[in-house]
Amino acid sequence: MVKKVKSSNRATSGGQADELSGRSLISEGNLDQVREILFGAQLKEHDKRFADLENLIKTELDHFQNDFQSRLGMLEDYIRSEVQSISGKLKKEQTERIADTERHDHHKQATQQRLSDLEEQLDTSGREMREMILKQCKNITNTAEKNYETLKNALVEKANELHEAKTDRTALAAMFSEMAIRLGLDLEDDKREAG
Repeated sequence: MVKKVKSSNRATSGGQADELSGRSLISEGNLDQVREILFGAQLKEHDKRFADLENLIKTELDHFQNDFQSRLGMLEDYIRSEVQSISGKLKKEQTERIADTERHDHHKQATQQRLSDLEEQLDTSGREMREMILKQCKNITNTAEKNYETLKNALVEKANELHEAKTDRTALAAMFSEMAIRLGLDLEDDKREAG
């Protein structure tokens, strides 16, 4: 790039006017415009890709959270219906047993034992159901945490990739400063050669 500018300055008949215009471009702060022309599209593309990635991850997290809430609601509804069903069966069984005991006094003790067994079964079933629900809730929570960590790590990895791929502005400024100094030295050498 430097050689092209240098050779085009020598090739023109008005070499001194081109030298002055080259210096005025640098001195008037057009260095920012040159940076924008050379790297602006690339920087905008990186910024757009980073924003798209953030939007994608946010959408995925929202979808995951909605799905988790939906499944949790379904699980609660299922548990509620099962508990109501068991309670209804127990009440029905108790009613039937009480009626049986009233009709058949001689079977009273056996019926009471059955009721006791049923209550024990219900307690055992309820305990097992609560343990199963607790395990399922823990599994769902663990899965949610793993998915969250996976998405978070993916976001960090993509962000690191974008930051590594992005042109470092400090390095770019240093490169343009060095180019400006070299151009200035080349112009001074050309003047000495001409003089």
